[in-house]
Amino acid sequence: MAEVPAAVPAGPVTMVCKLCGLKYDPSAGRMHGRTFKCTPCDSAERNVRRNLGEHKPLNEWENSECEAFFKRLHAAKAKDPRESEEYGCTVYKLPIKKLRWKETFETEEAKLLQKEKECAQKKQAKGKKNAGADADELDVPMAAQGEGKKSEAKAEENDEKQAARERKKMLQSNEKIANLAARAVGPLTAAATSLTKLMEKAEPHRESIEPGVFTCAEDVLAKVTPWSTAAREAMNQQDVNKNGSPEACVALESLPFSGEEMKLAMKTNAEAAKALRAAIPKRAAAKSKAKENTQDDGAKNAEEPKPKRRRAKSAAEVAVQINFDVFELNTPLLGTRGQDLRWKIEKLHRPLSETLTEAAQKRKTSKQTPCEGVASLDEQFSALRQIRTLTQAECREVVALLHEDDAGRKTCSRLSQVHPKALPCLRELRVATDDGVLTVYYMSLAEMVQTKVNTCPFYAESVRRIRDLDSRHVRFVLYADDTQGGNTLNAVATRKATLIYGLFLDFPVHYLENMWLTLCICKASDVAKCRGGLAAVLSALMEAYQQEVDMGLCIDIEGDPTLLFIPKIQFIADHDCIRAATGCKGAAAIKPCVKCKNVLALNRDTAVPGHIDIKCSDPKMFVPMTQGMVEEAARLLESQPNKKKLEEAEKFLGFKFETMKEGPLLRPSLKGWFSIEEIMYDSFHHYFSNGLIAHELGLWFSVLSTEKIATLQQIQTYVKLGWEVTKGGQFVAPSPLQLFDDKLWKLHQDFRGDGQSCLCTLPLCIAFQEDMLRGRIERLTPVLNSLKKLYEVVLSPKIKTRSAITQHAAETSTSAYDSV
Repeated sequence: MAEVPAAVPAGPVTMVCKLCGLKYDPSAGRMHGRTFKCTPCDSAERNVRRNLGEHKPLNEWENSECEAFFKRLHAAKAKDPRESEEYGCTVYKLPIKKLRWKETFETEEAKLLQKEKECAQKKQAKGKKNAGADADELDVPMAAQGEGKKSEAKAEENDEKQAARERKKMLQSNEKIANLAARAVGPLTAAATSLTKLMEKAEPHRESIEPGVFTCAEDVLAKVTPWSTAAREAMNQQDVNKNGSPEACVALESLPFSGEEMKLAMKTNAEAAKALRAAIPKRAAAKSKAKENTQDDGAKNAEEPKPKRRRAKSAAEVAVQINFDVFELNTPLLGTRGQDLRWKIEKLHRPLSETLTEAAQKRKTSKQTPCEGVASLDEQFSALRQIRTLTQAECREVVALLHEDDAGRKTCSRLSQVHPKALPCLRELRVATDDGVLTVYYMSLAEMVQTKVNTCPFYAESVRRIRDLDSRHVRFVLYADDTQGGNTLNAVATRKATLIYGLFLDFPVHYLENMWLTLCICKASDVAKCRGGLAAVLSALMEAYQQEVDMGLCIDIEGDPTLLFIPKIQFIADHDCIRAATGCKGAAAIKPCVKCKNVLALNRDTAVPGHIDIKCSDPKMFVPMTQGMVEEAARLLESQPNKKKLEEAEKFLGFKFETMKEGPLLRPSLKGWFSIEEIMYDSFHHYFSNGLIAHELGLWFSVLSTEKIATLQQIQTYVKLGWEVTKGGQFVAPSPLQLFDDKLWKLHQDFRGDGQSCLCTLPLCIAFQEDMLRGRIERLTPVLNSLKKLYEVVLSPKIKTRSAITQHAAETSTSAYDSV
C-alpha cells in the first residue's frame, strides 16, 4: 500500500538543544526521544555521567543554571579552533591547570595534621568514658554524656534487629496461616455447596426424614460456611502482602479452625450428606418395553429374578436408538451446485439399554467368549460412543456399571483400540541432535490417504476427481503452524508445538477441516534440540514423503487402483515458520525477504543499483528469487574463512548458514521436488494478522483524521445504528463498538487489532465509506477505491496465479494516498 507523505516545512529547520538552549541545524546533534541535544552538550553530559557517576544534581538545577553551565563549556571549547593536520580534525585550546610541588606539599601536610588532631581528640574522649567506670561505687547517677554516640547507635541497631525478628516471625506466621487456608478453602467450599444442594433436595421430604439428620447438616453448614469465608479472606490478604511493598505487609488474623478441626468437620459433613442421600426417596425406574418370549422363557424369567445391578448413568433411560452399522450413504455424493453429503441413520431394532443389559446378564451367567448375537465389551463401548454427549471415560463407566465385577472399566483404552485406523499409519523419523538422535513421529502419506479414502466417501470422491483431472501432475501442499495449548493469555512455553498438515490443491473444497491431513506434531522443546531446528525436521519429513511418492502414490478407490504422481511439493506457512524452515534471517539482515532478490531493508537501496527497499509498494519492481540463487548464496557462505566474515556475509545475503544447510532447500535428495519457488505465505497472516488489512486501515483512518473528514466518534455513532453480531457463526465476534475503541486506532499507525478484529472491522469500514463518504468528496475517491479493491481481493474465493495478485495489488496501491 502507498504511504502518506509527511508534510515538508517551508523554511530551514532549526532544533533547540535541551541543555544549552542554543539553536542548531538538525545534523549538528541527535534526537533522544522527543528532545534534541547538540553534539558538544551530548558529549559533555556523557563524560559527566561516566567520570562522576550519577548526574542527579544536574536534574535539580534550574533551566537557567543548566544552560549557563553548558554555555560556558561551549565558550571554553570555542577558543582558538583550528584544523590539525596531525589528527585530521578540528582541535581547540583548553585551559590547563598547573600545580607546583611546594604548594601541593603544604596543602597535603595541613590535611594530615588535621587528621592527627581529630584522632587525638577521639582517644581522649574514649579515655574519659573508661574512667567513668570507677564512678560506679559512688551513689550518684552517671553523666548522660558518658554514654556517647556509640551507645545511641547501638541502641538503634538493637531496635532494628528486634523489629527484623518480629517481622520475620510475622511472615512465618502469615505463611502458616496462608498454607492452611489454601488447603482448606477447596474442601470447605465444596462441602458447603454440596450440603446446601442436598438440603434443598431433601426439604420437600423433611417430614419423612429424622430430625437429627437435618439438625446435624445445619450445624455442619453453619460451621463450614464462615470457615470457608475466613480462609478465602486470608488467601486474598496474603496475595496483597506478596504483591505489595514489604513495609505494607499486614499480619493475618488467625483462622477460626485448625487442621484437626477441619478434618473432623469434613468427616461429619460426609456422614450428614450420606444420611441425607439415603433419606431422599429414589425415583421410579424407567419402564422398558416388554420383550416377546416363549412360554418356557417367560416361566423361567418368572422363577429366576433378574440379577441386581448398579444403576448406570442414564444407561437404562437412553432414548436414542442406535445400530452398530448406522451410516448408509445416500447418493449423489456431490452435486454440481455443491450440495452437502446426506447421510441416513437407520433406527435400531431394539433399544440400546435392552441390548447392553442383556449382554451384561449373559456375560454374568457365562464367562466364556460371547457367541454370535451377544454384544461384547468393545461393541457396548462402540454403541455408547455414538452418543456424542458422552466422553470415552464416561462410556467406560457406563459399561462397568452394567457388570457387577466392574468388567469393562478399561475397555478400548489401548492405542490400537482408541485409534484403530490412524495407528497403523504412524511412522518414525530419526533426526540428528547435539546429544544423539531425536525420534519424530509422523503419519505415512500413502497409508493416511488410503485410510481416509476408505472411511470418508467425500474424500474418496475428491481423490477420484483429481485422478480424472490429471493423475500425473497432482499438486500437494504442506502447511505448518505453531500452536500453544492451554490459556493463550498465560501460555506455557513447554506446551508449544509445531503442527504440519497436508492437502491436495486440486481438491474442489479446501475450507473443510476433513480435507486436511494431520501429518506431524513436534514439540518446540524437541525441535530446539535438533541441528538446524525446524529446518532439519522438515527436511527429514519431506525426504520420507519423497521416497513414498517417488514411483507414484497408489490409492485403491473401492477396488479401483489409482496411481497419483506428485512432481513437486509446496510449502505454506507464516513468516516466522518460513524463517525457521529455510534459515532466512528476516528483519535482522540487509536483505529481509526470502522470496525477493532485490528487496533491501529500509533506506539501504540508495547505493545499490537495481534494488529497492521495503517501503516500495509496486509489486512489478520485485525480482523473485530462484533455486540457483539460493545455491549460489550457500556456496558463498560456505567459502568464508572465519566466523566474522561469515556473519557479515549472512547479514548481506539474508540467510543463516547453520540453519540453511540443514533445511530442505539444500538437500540433494529434494532437488527438483522442492525449491524456493514453492514457498508461499498463508493468506491469513498476509492479510489479516498484522498484514495488509491492518496497514491499509491505518492509512485510511489517518487520511480521514488529518483531513478532518470523519472522526472515530462519528464512526462509532454509525456502527451503533444497526450493526449487530451474527449469532451461530464459527466464532464469537466482538461487538462493533469494541472494534472502534480508541486503543486500536492511532494516528499514522497500523490498526492494532488481531486477525479476528481485522476480519470484522474491514466490512464495517467499507460500509461506512460507501454510505457516508462516497460521492461527497472527490479528492477522497482514490482512498475509498484503494480500500474497496483490497476488500474485493479478500472476498475473492480463489486467486490462482501470482499475476492476479500483482494486478490487484497494483490497482490498490499505486497513488491512492499520494493524491490526497
